[in-house]
Amino acid sequence: MTDEDTHSTNPSENMASPYGTLHTAFGAQELQARDRFYDHDSSKKLLEQLKDDLAKSETGDRLLQVLEHLGAKVKFIKSKKLQSSVNGTNEVFLSATPDQQKANLSQLIEFGGALRELEQNAVGYGMPSMDEDPFEKASRIHTKYLDKIVFMCKIGHELESIYGNQIREVLSDFGYIDIYNAHVDNAGHEAVGQIYRQAQEET
Repeated sequence: MTDEDTHSTNPSENMASPYGTLHTAFGAQELQARDRFYDHDSSKKLLEQLKDDLAKSETGDRLLQVLEHLGAKVKFIKSKKLQSSVNGTNEVFLSATPDQQKANLSQLIEFGGALRELEQNAVGYGMPSMDEDPFEKASRIHTKYLDKIVFMCKIGHELESIYGNQIREVLSDFGYIDIYNAHVDNAGHEAVGQIYRQAQEET
């Protein structure tokens, strides 16, 4: 899940709830509940687990340093569907099932991708404005998405010695296995981009 247009169109909703910026990313229906519905009881434990595991990846460890440098907050949202959203350089939202007590590998890879989005925003590569040229806008969005996916694959590859074939299973579930294989085979940026574009044409 990306940070595409995570801001609510209703200013009063943003002021009333710290989760107002998630209006688009997590759905209006979910945000109708009170804030305490979203506060996850195991947020601190899950975040500690994710940080400990992500730090075992060289790429993940560097992204954690970006998170610390920016002072961005990580918030967990109760949801049955794995997703994430990044609000500028201030907040990272990551979903967790209501009763979740232990971080899982899919969540770890998603977290790494969200931190790369955070870094993109920090270096001025955020989402394009609504009034930008449509072709330029589409190109920029796809470039951002592919960059995020490549970083998720980098993290996965660096963790494969720990998690083994589970990495490939997770990235296959994400739909990124062809890009992952290309990354592992050092196929190059152009080849990876072609795989991504072909996947977009098939969807």
